[in-house]
Amino acid sequence: MLYHPDGSRLLSHYIRPEYLVTLLRQRAFCLTRQDLQSDKADGVLPAACFESPHVGPLERALGLKPEFLINQAHAVAGLRTRTFIMSWTCDPAGHMRATYGENGRRCELQTSENGLKRMLGYEWFPGAEFPPKPRAIPEIPGGRATAELKPALYTGGTKAIPVVPSAGATAHKAAGFGPEAELRVEAGIDPPELKVDAGTERIGWELATVVGLSIVIGSQVGDTEAAEIARLAAELGIAVRRERAPAGA
Repeated sequence: MLYHPDGSRLLSHYIRPEYLVTLLRQRAFCLTRQDLQSDKADGVLPAACFESPHVGPLERALGLKPEFLINQAHAVAGLRTRTFIMSWTCDPAGHMRATYGENGRRCELQTSENGLKRMLGYEWFPGAEFPPKPRAIPEIPGGRATAELKPALYTGGTKAIPVVPSAGATAHKAAGFGPEAELRVEAGIDPPELKVDAGTERIGWELATVVGLSIVIGSQVGDTEAAEIARLAAELGIAVRRERAPAGA
């Protein structure tokens, strides 16, 4: 794990140059619906959650019956089409850079965990911090959401996982994705009875600040796109550097 001087983890997000241009113009992150992620099983609960739910000390202390937990699992499963995420990684080994950076065809956003919280609009009070206040989501009339940071929950998928509280369950991923070391921005749409249109694939999250954000332009990004990214970033005071092409490329 690598750490920023502010004491929090270093994070990266890999993004196509055309999407980065939009991000810079709108000063907003783009969050994609969970069921449309490249990992189609992102957030899918293990089958055991619906057959033999997890009953641990918390469930016993609350007196929760298996029937309730099965109903809760179905409720969590229904959140996937109304949950929007943006995935960051704290992988220091270069696995993600090669895989999602597409060997220089994508750009890399870099910040720290604390920096990402500031960009999202987290609030700090003595001894505590709170996610951003719920805000209206223009892409979904009547919808509101907040953007929380959640670590992915990697499991083998054969055992039931806790669904009370549901926070970790919505970030469930197969153990094979563990090297991605994912920390996700996750926004769930409220109110629960509001229908999210199937055609709504992405939502924007306007940034409170861009301080602490930096950009690495992939070595295979075209010069015209690279110049536009550099120009927009300069207007926002964002540091930019160009990735060097591998020797012999």
